[in-house]
Amino acid sequence: MPEAISLPGMVLDSMTRSPNRKRLLWREGGTIQSLDGAQFLAQASSIAQGLTLQGVTTGDRVGIIAPSGPEWLLFDIAALALGAITVPLFSNVSPENLAWQIQDSGMKLLLAQDAAQARLVKACSVGPLTIVSLAGADETGSVSWQDLLSPAPDLDGFRQSIAKVSPQNLATIIYTSGSTGRPKGVMLDHGAMLFQVAGAAERFPLDPERDLALSCLPFAHVFERIVTYFHLRNGYPLAIARDVQAVGDDLKIFRPTIFTVVPRLLEKMLDRIETQAMSATGIKLAIARAALAEAGHEPGLLSPLISPFLDVLAWRRVRAALGGRLQLIVCGGAALPPQVELRFRRMGLPIMEGYG
Repeated sequence: MPEAISLPGMVLDSMTRSPNRKRLLWREGGTIQSLDGAQFLAQASSIAQGLTLQGVTTGDRVGIIAPSGPEWLLFDIAALALGAITVPLFSNVSPENLAWQIQDSGMKLLLAQDAAQARLVKACSVGPLTIVSLAGADETGSVSWQDLLSPAPDLDGFRQSIAKVSPQNLATIIYTSGSTGRPKGVMLDHGAMLFQVAGAAERFPLDPERDLALSCLPFAHVFERIVTYFHLRNGYPLAIARDVQAVGDDLKIFRPTIFTVVPRLLEKMLDRIETQAMSATGIKLAIARAALAEAGHEPGLLSPLISPFLDVLAWRRVRAALGGRLQLIVCGGAALPPQVELRFRRMGLPIMEGYG
């Protein structure tokens, strides 16, 4: 496919190619919500107009401290379509670092979750800063998310705005953790991020008709953000886990083929697998012990004979508990212990290491 020259251009192209395919999925209030390609573009267009009414224009810095969700992505793409620069912030950022990042980036507007988060932001900001709250207008003077969404979609204007964004335009400022001093803002342009996405697409060709991704990491994390752009480019549905504590349920409900994690989450999954396996009795316990032992080392001389039986009796059940369709797990954010990679690979769940 011809490559777009900006992140919003890439998303526009992808959504236009499949306007009726569900592109975002998430659970809310016990039900599955979704947006197809046409709905995604319509909402992003409305948000872009809402941001324009708030005075956001090319080169302005806009922050996102709200948690990961469909709103995060829609806001991000809408701001980028205007030529604005998004500044992702972790929701657990310290007040000191929050104040510094608002000041250092020259932030003009910020997306927050609720009144509590809006109050924190307001207390940390010195100059004028417009706050948009997902929970609605409140005593802090926040703008309601619904008000931001209220303008009627203008897809022609949206496309025209995107056409003005070049690969050299700054796309985002991502701050370091601040563990060695004040956080430092890393400036990335559209071209640099598109290069990463295009490279991943060459390495991992996925099928929009078959594949489905599950995201459970914060979009503020550069690793997850690049992977998310990769998903949006490739045209298959992206399911968003709003609560990482319930990701086990999301795996069973959405049945993804690709899943991004950090090593600690994989370690917790292995602990749970081993605990459940060792709670068996009799012959089931003997099978569980054999399956765990075989998964703990590289294939040996007898593995071609033993592994197919263990796969039918044990490893297949592990894959089923994770949705039954996983083809690729991408792990980043920290070093992946070799033993963790080995155990998952032997159980038929290959892991690729990302970085960021």
